[in-house]
Amino acid sequence: MYDFKNIESIQIEITERCNAACPACQRNIFGYGSSPGIYKSDMSLEQFKILLSKEFLTQIKDITFCGNLGDAQLNPYLPDMIEYLHNIKPEIQVVVNTNGSLHSTEYWAGFAKYKNMQIVWGIDGTTSEVHSFYRRNTDYNKVIENLFIIFKLCQKANLIFIISAKFFQSK
Repeated sequence: MYDFKNIESIQIEITERCNAACPACQRNIFGYGSSPGIYKSDMSLEQFKILLSKEFLTQIKDITFCGNLGDAQLNPYLPDMIEYLHNIKPEIQVVVNTNGSLHSTEYWAGFAKYKNMQIVWGIDGTTSEVHSFYRRNTDYNKVIENLFIIFKLCQKANLIFIISAKFFQSK
């Protein structure tokens, strides 16, 4: 039996929106159109604060903005949500999974002040051609530009890849 007081880790989906159209993603039909039941909505900052109250956050060690159906970077409240978490509990570990293809380098640089934060970049391919095969509607060069600003400021970056024969065809 689970006890609410024993929860220490959370994975949360703060949006169902995503700019990518990855062919293997359950949010669309082989990269085209939306699957039924995808509402393309965002969690508000107020909803986030209700769900993750100050009292509840005292027991939380880590939170992951997971991106099962959406990419957290599309929720306009993401920076405010992370600020809220760190104001309540500065030592909380925060992970944001993203395709990293939106926003300016200044936006991404704003996250560098959080020492307990990791951004996990979904990069599939070592060239624009291969990457765009898997991460449709994203710009490989923009992803790399955003990734490098985080690496420059934080001295670390986390990458995830789909490994396939096409991936190794990158030159």
